Amino acid sequence: MNPDAARRFVDAKWDDEIIPELVEYIKVPNKSPAFDPAWAEHGYMDDVVGMMSRWVREQTIAGLQFEVVRLPGRTPLLYLEIPASEIP
Repeated sequence: MNPDAARRFVDAKWDDEIIPELVEYIKVPNKSPAFDPAWAEHGYMDDVVGMMSRWVREQTIAGLQFEVVRLPGRTPLLYLEIPASEIP
């Protein structure tokens, strides 16, 4: 792995994709159940899960498996799995 190329990739990904996504994320008044007992009714958690799900699906990572796990009365869980691979 070329460290300079890796740094350029990470810097570009951060500046071009992650920061703009975080800016949109913090606009949503989503709070944990400890601070918003009616979190499920308000739907903000679903809004941000949708945003994050869309971003994950746009990534071009070989073998990426993704699902949103929902259990009654619990906040959603985003489950991502990337299989191991050999580095040439």
